[in-house]
Amino acid sequence: MTNFPPDKHNYLSYSIDKLIPVGNGKLDRYCRWILSASGDIWYFHYDLGYRPDDWDNLFDYLGDLNLPVPFAPGDIVLADCRPFARERRVLILEIGDNADCCAVQCLFFRPNGKIDIGAFKHNQFLGFGEGNSHVSALYRAARWEGDLPECETALLTISGALKAKPEMSSDMWQYIFINESYDKDDDSDYPGVPLEQFKNAFGF
Repeated sequence: MTNFPPDKHNYLSYSIDKLIPVGNGKLDRYCRWILSASGDIWYFHYDLGYRPDDWDNLFDYLGDLNLPVPFAPGDIVLADCRPFARERRVLILEIGDNADCCAVQCLFFRPNGKIDIGAFKHNQFLGFGEGNSHVSALYRAARWEGDLPECETALLTISGALKAKPEMSSDMWQYIFINESYDKDDDSDYPGVPLEQFKNAFGF
């Protein structure tokens, strides 16, 4: 469950859909608006097939979002998706060629303490009941320079290893991808790899 601050009503959002007739008594969603609790429009998107010819996918978080990325493997980044979800810290694992929406991969902690991987531009560090965002965290991402809570200090160890040997990023991604699992006794359905298992695999 997401831990919202006392002003949790500021984090509420609503959606309004515009439906259009497509024949045979059926309707298709043409556009969706996302509004704050006070009615301000935060975001909108067209459904596939209805985007204007001059629509720029830059502003669609499901689009390519091929913006310059000022990060490198090993950077700890503050992912700020407010007001849709709380801030959190992730570790940039790979940048790739930055030519598609999944090029920037990150490593992060799940609520069950396991580590996992996902596409940073797609906010895959969110989800599974933790909140979600209609706008990519890449727009407001910044390097984290402060202290880390005790439960996240392992990010410093992983960061140091990647700074010294960036080519390890691919091995780490593959390891988590192959070994992530769900706990039978964990009803939260969070996947990932236990931190100790990961540390042992890479000699931390």
